[in-house]
Amino acid sequence: MQARYLAQFQDLYEDFHLVKMPLRADEVRGREKLGPFSQMLVEPFVPEEGSMDGPGAITQLEKEVEALRKRVAELEGKN
Repeated sequence: MQARYLAQFQDLYEDFHLVKMPLRADEVRGREKLGPFSQMLVEPFVPEEGSMDGPGAITQLEKEVEALRKRVAELEGKN
């Protein structure tokens, strides 16, 4: 779902320089968190190999969802 929205942003704001930032579990508040966060505006964020932020993450998640759907269908069929 997020990939669709990211594509829409690219289409709607093609004249702008959009910066993709990683999703954070915490809020960016205070000088100690703002500095490292703002650095990602200057130096693009590069996800670690194998993280769920990489280019293949969506494909991997889609495969996992499909496998879970199949498993649910199997379990529902046994009842």
